[in-house]
Amino acid sequence: RSSDLLSDAMKKKSQPTMKDVARLSGVAESTVSRVISGTKFVAPETREAVERAMRELNFHRDAHARRLARGQSDFLGLVISNIENPFYPGLIKSFETAALNAGYEVLLCTTNYDPARTAHVFRKLIENKSPGVAVMTSRVDPGMAQQLAECGVASVFLDSGGPAPWKSDIRLDYAKGAGEAVRYLHTLGHRRFALLAGPQNRASHAGYRHA
Repeated sequence: RSSDLLSDAMKKKSQPTMKDVARLSGVAESTVSRVISGTKFVAPETREAVERAMRELNFHRDAHARRLARGQSDFLGLVISNIENPFYPGLIKSFETAALNAGYEVLLCTTNYDPARTAHVFRKLIENKSPGVAVMTSRVDPGMAQQLAECGVASVFLDSGGPAPWKSDIRLDYAKGAGEAVRYLHTLGHRRFALLAGPQNRASHAGYRHA
């Protein structure tokens, strides 16, 4: 009988469902759901039977359905400008490690300094119900933080006008870092300096100029 159920399920063109797992393991669908979610106690022998049926059917959880049920996804968003920038690989690795340790995956998005693409990135994060987003580029309209907050998405920005409800802000001491570089050049005997910088309304460039 068990082999017949397995054969019937495997003949289906669609992916096996919880109902198939329940039939093969001889339990109710609600029990299969509890095994998958891990939210309630299930007897060890029952859990083993359900997990065995899942393996035999090659059953995989429906991540989209889980997101709908919980009202949010298990993906944390990480927004950067350009993945080729040597500043980012170490940041991405550290962010991913911290996210995994907290039980989350990472949804990496790049803006390439394009306003239209940036708007698409934020829309994508909201549509995917990301519970939190780290925006590690200063070239983003600060108003995006309000857009995230209105949709219940927590965020942390880089040099973006200070904290607000649902929003944290990381401030970097650009003047201190640039000052160390200038002092180093000074110890080498250099006395004439030139500064090549971008838009002067950015905190980083103001710090460089001050240094």
